[in-house]
Amino acid sequence: MKRVAIFLITAIGFIPMLRAQCPHNPTITPANVILCPGASDTLRTQVYDAYQWFRDGQILPGDTLQYRVVGSADAGSQFSVRARLNGCDELAPPVLVDGWLFLPPVVQTVGLRDTLCLGRDTLTLILRPPYTTSIQWTLNGQPIPGANNDTLLVTQSGDYCVSGAPEICPGFVQTLGVILSYTFIQCGQGTGIEQHGHFDHVILYPNPSKDRLYVDLRPSSEGPLPWRIFDGRGRTISSGLLDQGEGIDLQPLSTGTYFLELSSSKRVSRHRFVKW
Repeated sequence: MKRVAIFLITAIGFIPMLRAQCPHNPTITPANVILCPGASDTLRTQVYDAYQWFRDGQILPGDTLQYRVVGSADAGSQFSVRARLNGCDELAPPVLVDGWLFLPPVVQTVGLRDTLCLGRDTLTLILRPPYTTSIQWTLNGQPIPGANNDTLLVTQSGDYCVSGAPEICPGFVQTLGVILSYTFIQCGQGTGIEQHGHFDHVILYPNPSKDRLYVDLRPSSEGPLPWRIFDGRGRTISSGLLDQGEGIDLQPLSTGTYFLELSSSKRVSRHRFVKW
């Protein structure tokens, strides 16, 4: 009798252990989720009687379908689902939802000078990785036919921009956050404009500048030197007579890239500066 009692006690002790493990093992597919910005995917489990989804261990009220749609805003979270079959609940191993992150587009400039001469100077713009696909360069807001790779040769004045997407996320097309404005002018003998102007030494400082722009000019002009400031479209913004000691007031200008034109009796010198 003692052996029978011991056997019954032992058998009863195993019952909770048998009930603790359900006969089903739910899983979630896909097991690896990396989303592009703005994209979504669907997590699914097998067919069971009932479901309850969890995010980072917290129950999602009302999320009781066989599937769960996740978006790029869910990146960094883990999802699991509790599946019920014949009254027995089992929790699926969690799945991490991750996402791709990209810095804004950047354009590298090669060959930029204070003065760009028509027919002589070539400016090269390069869209930096990871933006290597779906590329489109524009001029004055219009697509440039055939300009669909990372490099653009610029030989004429205008406002340039570019858009593109990373190869791994071709639908994530981003536009450069600034307009690149360039002005090409006629240079050479008889035009009154040379590459370095009439002066041996011209330095604008500070550049970029916030309030006032100063000009270090050598040789110095014999009298006040006419100047004008124009933008990338060639529009005159302001003008006056240069007093090297006082500099040029930039406070009326908006933030951006401009050109300073200095005029002597024979030549014209143009120099690029930035107002911030």
